[in-house]
Amino acid sequence: MIATGASVWPEWLKILVSALAGMATGILLEPLKYWISNWVVSREARNAIYAELGKIYSLFVELPERGGGKTDEDRLRNISLDAFHFYYGEQRSAFYRLREWPEILGIYRDFELTRDAVLSGKENLAVGYDLIAGRFKIRFNAGLDQKRIETEAQRWKQHVLSRMKSRVGSSAV
Repeated sequence: MIATGASVWPEWLKILVSALAGMATGILLEPLKYWISNWVVSREARNAIYAELGKIYSLFVELPERGGGKTDEDRLRNISLDAFHFYYGEQRSAFYRLREWPEILGIYRDFELTRDAVLSGKENLAVGYDLIAGRFKIRFNAGLDQKRIETEAQRWKQHVLSRMKSRVGSSAV
């Protein structure tokens, strides 16, 4: 018998087998797709929030000297909390998948309350800085990732220093 290229299976059977295989694959892989997408969004949330916390930690806890006055108040007023507000407001399920979400929520609330007290004049700036530092210590003891925040603080400082160096280099020309 010579092969003529004709299939031994009827066309309708090929279509049925193909459709059933596609449906079975979709049914089996859909939970995996859901899990992977949740994992990716949660990882992005954690990275963005910890980068933001690192910046806050660097500015208000590790800062070697506090000049006080308008510059520090402006820094306090203008610090961005966009990552937290986005993930807590828009992607709350991703936020709640973070194992340390209570401590993250707590440190942001502590920071906002302290900032509001300082900016409204109910608390002085030096006390506000000390309160923020104390709240970080409390949250570290409760499970907030101190090493990650310190790493992000160092990364942020290096970024600022490199920007300053490039500005100095470009203005010297």
